[in-house]
Amino acid sequence: LFAAALDVGDGEPVALLQTRAQQVHVAQREPATAATWRQRPGAEGEKKPVVKELASLLGDEQPVAVRREVLWMLSEIADSAEVIQQMAKLIASKELREDARTAIERIPGDDSLGVLKKALGQVPDDFKINIAQSLRARGETVPGLPCQKLVPAKEKRA
Repeated sequence: LFAAALDVGDGEPVALLQTRAQQVHVAQREPATAATWRQRPGAEGEKKPVVKELASLLGDEQPVAVRREVLWMLSEIADSAEVIQQMAKLIASKELREDARTAIERIPGDDSLGVLKKALGQVPDDFKINIAQSLRARGETVPGLPCQKLVPAKEKRA
């Protein structure tokens, strides 16, 4: 599905994402669709070139909307430390940091967990609570930062 969505052999993945971003967004977020793609015969053989092609689209020369979609797609299939590090660079981008954080959070393994732990000490104070939330979602204890779920959204009046 990812290979078909990107048409890896065509050389026009960016144009495809820009013109069909909404359809890709909706289709790729269907858990059953993604699970079917990962389980079908030959999926593992396609994964590496697709991940490589997707990772090449994370650069600043791409529109924010394209990079958002790519981050989400990579969160479903990326597993190499190199790609996770590329994704982690986007945590520094004010426009993409939340997308990068949630994408990295979804990737299982020590590489993604290590990136989140490192990011906690590097992000601005206003974003630390978000990183802490990702670490908690991964089973880590984060002392000193309140859980987002426990921070009141509005001031209550008695």
